[in-house]
Amino acid sequence: MKPKNLVHLLLLMSLATALYAQTVAEKATETQSLQTVDDQLLAQDQKANKQPPPDYVQYDQPPEVVKQVAPKYPAEALKDKIEGSVWTEIWVDERGSVVDVKVSKSENAVFNQAAIDAAKQWVFKPALAKEKPVAVKISVPFRFKLSEGKGVAPSKGVPKKSPEKDPGTTKSLDAAPEVIKMVQAKYPEEASKKGLEGSVWLRVDVDESGKPTSVSVIKSDSKVFDQAAIDAAEQWVFKPAMKDGKAVSTTVTLPFKFKLAEGKKEK
Repeated sequence: MKPKNLVHLLLLMSLATALYAQTVAEKATETQSLQTVDDQLLAQDQKANKQPPPDYVQYDQPPEVVKQVAPKYPAEALKDKIEGSVWTEIWVDERGSVVDVKVSKSENAVFNQAAIDAAKQWVFKPALAKEKPVAVKISVPFRFKLSEGKGVAPSKGVPKKSPEKDPGTTKSLDAAPEVIKMVQAKYPEEASKKGLEGSVWLRVDVDESGKPTSVSVIKSDSKVFDQAAIDAAEQWVFKPAMKDGKAVSTTVTLPFKFKLAEGKKEK
C-alpha cells in the first residue's frame, strides 16, 4: 500500500473512532437527562399522591421548629405603610418538611404571599405518635409591623402581640419573641362527640426566659375549647424578646383552631 493511501486510511479510522465516541457520549448524556426527568416526574407524582393529614392528629410529641424564616415585607405594604397579621395552616410531613401552606385568616391580603413564601422555608422536627413520625397540620401566625423610624420590622413568625397591658411594645423591642416549641391543643372529647368546631384566641405573657407565665382567653367561639387551648399554650416555649441587648418579658396572642376530620363531623 502506498504511503499516501495509508495516511488517508489512518485519518478515516481516526475520524470513525471520534464519531463513535461522540455518539456514545451523546447517548449517555441523553440517557442521564431522561433519568433526571424521570426522577423529577416521580418526585412530583409522589408529592401529588401524598394525602394531607386530618386537621386534628393525635400525637405524643408535637413538631418542633428547627429553622424559622422571616417573611419579606411587601413593597406595596411598605410604601403605603400598611400593617397586619396573617395566620397560616402548615402541613408538616413525617420528615419535618413543609408540604403545603394555606392562609386560614388574614387582616390584609397584601401580606398573604409573603407569609406563605416564608412558611414554606420552615423546617421542623416531626411530630411523633407511638415513637413514629407523623404528618400534622399546625397554625403559625406572621405579623407585619412597621418599626419606628426604620420603616419595616417584618414578623419572624411569632404570634401577634396583644394591644392591652403589653409589658413590651413592638416599637420598643429590638427583637420580637420567636417560637421554639409548639404544642397542638387536644380536641375536647365533648366537642368531638357533638361534632363541634371553633377557634380560641389566647393572650400569653412570656417572661425573660421565654416561658409563658400567664394565659387568658381573649376571644372564643365556644367555651368547650378554652381549657384545651390554655393547656397547650402553657407548654409553648419561645426565644425571648430582646431590648437593649437584654431578654425582656412581652405578650403575644396565640390562635388555636379546632376542626374535625371529615369522617368525624356530625351528620
